[in-house]
Amino acid sequence: MTNRDSVTHRLDWTLIVSVLGLLVIGTLAIMSASWYLPISRQILNRQGLAMVIGGFAFIFGVGLNYQVYQDQSKTAYAIALLLLVAVLVPSLSHTLRGTRGWFRLPFLSFQPSEVARLVTLFIVSDYLVKRISRIEEFSTVLGCLGVAAPAFALILLEPDLSCTMVLFPTLLFML
Repeated sequence: MTNRDSVTHRLDWTLIVSVLGLLVIGTLAIMSASWYLPISRQILNRQGLAMVIGGFAFIFGVGLNYQVYQDQSKTAYAIALLLLVAVLVPSLSHTLRGTRGWFRLPFLSFQPSEVARLVTLFIVSDYLVKRISRIEEFSTVLGCLGVAAPAFALILLEPDLSCTMVLFPTLLFML
């Protein structure tokens, strides 16, 4: 293995430092906003737990070959769509802040629309890579929107407009 093949050489250090800076700023903002609340300690503990889980996910993702995402995008998309359908069933989901799209787990609440947003980007990326020679055709744009439409429709049924407001412009920029 040469120096160019090492994991640390492949990392985007500017991105990592930026993310760490955002984590510090976000944690300080949470601390300042919740300092006088009786549950401030609980809020900070959850933030810390989320950062630890995110750190492990980052380490796992760095070691994973990115082509695995492309190979498994269809399976992941199908699972994400099933989760989005499951949150529409009242006995399985929990309503929080007007959105029906939450699963309550023992230590955290889980919103499948966030996973679906990421997986939708994977499936659209896979679609665009396979049509790279015809990327400028209008049929590719329609096909891209058609691939993303089921996720959009299910997210709007929850309704989780904030997820849609992030996903739609991101897809437009991909085109």
